Order: sequence, then C-alpha cells, then structure tokens
Amino acid sequence: MRIHALSVGILLACTSSALIAQVASAPCFESNFGTMIGTGDDVVFPSNALGFTFNYGGTGYTDIQVSSNGFAWLGNTPNTNPRCCSGTGATFVTDPPSVAALWTDLNADLNSNGIWFNALPGRAVVTWSNIIEYGGNTRFTIQMQLTSLGEVTFWYSPTTTIAAAFHSAVAGITVGNGANNPGSIDLSASFPYNSSAEPTVYEEWAGGSFDLATRTWELVPNGNNGFLALDRSTCTFTPGTFTPYGVGCPPLTIANADFYQFFVPGSGFDLAGTAIEMLPIGTLGYIVQPINLNANWFAGFTNATNIGDDQVIPTPLPFSFPHPGGATSSIGLCSNGFLHLGSNVTAPFTCSVAGALGGDACIFGAWTDWYRPGAGQVFSDQVSPTKWAFTWSGVAEFANTTAAGTWQIQVENTGRVVLLYQSIAIASHNILVGYARGGGVPDPGNTDISAAMPFLTGTGVQPLVLGQDSGNPVIGASYRLRVSQQPIAAVAAFLVLSFTQFPSGVPLDSLGMPGCHQYVALDESMFHAIGAPATIFSLNVPNNVALVGLSVYAQAAEVAPGVNALGVAASNGGTLVIGTF
Repeated sequence: MRIHALSVGILLACTSSALIAQVASAPCFESNFGTMIGTGDDVVFPSNALGFTFNYGGTGYTDIQVSSNGFAWLGNTPNTNPRCCSGTGATFVTDPPSVAALWTDLNADLNSNGIWFNALPGRAVVTWSNIIEYGGNTRFTIQMQLTSLGEVTFWYSPTTTIAAAFHSAVAGITVGNGANNPGSIDLSASFPYNSSAEPTVYEEWAGGSFDLATRTWELVPNGNNGFLALDRSTCTFTPGTFTPYGVGCPPLTIANADFYQFFVPGSGFDLAGTAIEMLPIGTLGYIVQPINLNANWFAGFTNATNIGDDQVIPTPLPFSFPHPGGATSSIGLCSNGFLHLGSNVTAPFTCSVAGALGGDACIFGAWTDWYRPGAGQVFSDQVSPTKWAFTWSGVAEFANTTAAGTWQIQVENTGRVVLLYQSIAIASHNILVGYARGGGVPDPGNTDISAAMPFLTGTGVQPLVLGQDSGNPVIGASYRLRVSQQPIAAVAAFLVLSFTQFPSGVPLDSLGMPGCHQYVALDESMFHAIGAPATIFSLNVPNNVALVGLSVYAQAAEVAPGVNALGVAASNGGTLVIGTF
C-alpha cells in the first residue's frame, strides 16, 4: 500500500479544471445546508440574519423569516402567517413582501430532513430538504439562494411535484402590500424574461401542473427596478451516491442473535424518549444502537385497527421481511406490544423470558398487558413500498382507561427494525423489549439496553465497515466517510481511493488476512488516527462540473495487531458517484 499525503481533491482535480459558469453569483446548488431551523407543518420560523443587505424594491432587507410552506417573508417584522394552504398570485401581491421558491401546502414532517438556513459570505441559502406536499408521499428538495447583489436563485429536485388539484403554487418575488399584480408568467416558456420596471415576478401553477422539476432558474436585477428571469440551463441534476459492495473482515462470528431486557414494576422503564435501531448483520444478528427519536418517528399513521384486548391481527406485508430466524411476508400484530414473525396468533398478556425464547420468532417492542379498549388506538400503516409501521398511540395499561404509552415499531424489507418510544408509563406489569428467534434458543442474558448501546447481539468478532457518514459526494463540498466496527486493538486507519474496482474482491488469505478481500486498486491513500467510536475521513471534492458522474472506488483498512496473522482488518468496498446534489 502506497501512503501519500494527498486528498481526494487532488485525485479528482487531475481529471479536469473547468468550472461551471453562471450569470448569477450563486452556485447551482449549495450542498452545505448550514443549520436546521426546524421541521413542521404550517410553521414560520424566527427571523434569520442574511449577513448582508438584500436590496429590493427600494428597501434594504437584512433578515428573512422562513415558512415551512416554501417561501420566506422579507424583513424582520414579526409575521407568523404560514399562508396555508395554496399559493395564489392575488394573495402573493396583497401580503407583505416575500420571496417564494414554491409556495403551496408543504410539510416538513418528522421523516423529512428538515428546513435549513445558511448565511455564507455574500449569499444566504434556504433548503427545504426531503419534504412532501401535505397529504402526499413523494419526497423532494427545493432550495433558494439570495445574494448581496439582489439576485435570487431557485432549485428543484427531480421528484418535485405538487399533485393535489386543490394545491395551487407560486414561485417568484413580490414587494407585496397591495402591489401591482402583473399576472402569472409561464416561466418555462418565457426564459429569458425581462420584467422591465416591474419588481414583482412570479408564476402560479394550478394543482398538478408544476413544470420546473429538475430545473433551476434565477432572478437577476435588470437595473430598472425589475428583473431578468433566466433559465440556468448549464446546471446539472446528478445525485451523488455511495453504494457499498463486498464484505469486510475479519469474518463475522456471532454466537446468537437474540437479546432482551426485562423490566419489573418499579424498576423504571428507561427507554421512554429514545429510539433504537436494530441493524441486521446478515442473518446472524443485529447491531443495536441509539438513533434520533423525532427524526425517525412516523407521524402519518392513519390506519386504525381497533384491535381488541389480547388479540392478534395478521398483517400481510408488501415485501418479505428477513430476520435471523427466517423470513416472512406476514406479521401478527399483537395488542400486547409485540409482533409475531409468522402465522402465530397467540396473545399472552404476561411477558416472560421463557415465553420469549421458547415461543415463535418475535420482535418485542414493549411486551406487557396493553389494553386498547380502555384508551387509545393501535395503528398499522404502510409507510412506503419497503417499510411498515405499527403504532400504539395513547394506549392504556390493563385494566385502566387512561393513556399509558405512545410508541412504535417499524420494519423494513432490508431486515432493519426501529423501536421508538415517545412515552411509556406502565405501573403494574412487567415489560420485555428485544428480539428472539424462539424455538428454545439459549438465554443470552438480560441486557441493560440503554447502557449497553451500541452493541452486537451475541458475542464474537465483526468485520470492518466503510459507509457514508453525512451528505452526498457532490462537487464543491466536503464529503465524509465513516469507518466503523473497528477492532479493539486498532491503532491506525487508512482510506484507499482509486478509479479501478475489483467488484468480487481479490482474496488476501495468502498475506495472512483470511477472509479478507481487496476491492480497489492501490492508487492513493489517506492516513487517519483511530477515532471513537468510528473514524471519519473528510474528502474535499473540487467544484468542477467535469467530475459529475465520475465513479471513485474506496476501501478502508486498519492496523490492528492480533486481528489476524498480518494484523490488518479491511472493510467492504464503496462506489462514490460524484453528483451535484
């Protein structure tokens, strides 16, 4: 392995040095979103300072107030009106001054990536990331940039769509306060458009007719109090991606896949307000680790089951759900807080370790004596073609009539499981949380889940893993790769980058690395001290449009005496495709 003090920027920059040219001073897309200002539906967030004066219509604005509905009020005069639920030109010019990327009924729900603001030198960026139209399920991202030169740019991801007939939408800018209404401009048919001395420029779309997806455009001051509206035709829409391939080493050896925590009354259920991810390791078990509750909670549950006391409702899934005990396309939803991974319809209300290990394969979200007829509801909802959510919302403990818990189990076609606990207040019954293959598997022992996370179910060694830490590999941005499941003895980490891939891997057994494979050519390497709990490599991708679509291959290795004869662990490979967003 050749060690060079070279960044991915040098490796990529050698391909070309041409930069994309724009009329406006802002880039096509700003990948540094800055700071999340919030999530929610029909919300206006507190004022954000631009960091410069945005001169428009004879007024200098230094602040904006961003709405979840795809627009921002100009200025810092408090305005909490989110303008639900449709954008119209008539209201646009009547209301106070505003600028709209896509004003309509949008929802930055808890499954979105939120709404972000970044004040950069000479420009401010607002990003509505991975949002949906209210009532819809197609996720998209829109971005708006304001510059110190009075320019505005608008960017719409390929999936941007407003489908509901009753959701009209507006994009543009207005001085408002009863200003002259010049009428809607068909932007896509009118570029380049000169508004002459008219400061208000906008297009209004009827529901279902938005036509600027996979497009970016700009408003540039024309020197006559108006704007030039221009298509940014040189901007490309290529997503940056990371795709893992192969398997790291040392080879995985896990003794069993099962785990549980048993809570007795009065012991204190300490998982309320937390979320747990069960990430499958092949068919051998799970990595059990904490994740963000609010960011992963599915709030769109609507399919009430009206499940009875001590009842199981068979639930066909639109996918096969794999787990260490097998695979199933049907789950038995038990009112008492667990899921049968198969056709079993028993509904025991008293939880026990013996019952968990000796029964059928189950996911125990909070196995106890819940009583839905007393209070609350249990929901069963398809989140997407590959995810299902089961939600206990305000359900009572037997035999009470007051809410004792709101929590959720999510299962995915990859085998991933998420347990989310907003509140649990069980007073008189035991609770069991975990997973078991059933059939009389050995008792793995009681685990204090909150204290032990992250942990592997069972015991043994685990392979080194290379994955994406944050963001996507896009031009003009810093990109982070994460090396995890590190050997305890690891003392140094290396990231190898190459334009050459070995998809099936070259066996390294002869070097003293049994079960290890080389997935990339040894072109360039980066060194990093071992980080805890993972090692992060930051790669600077040049702002060079010629790199868009380029594939770069990566693999990590760590020096870890004793992990094998050579003392080196190797990760899986990863394909990075350089994109623009």
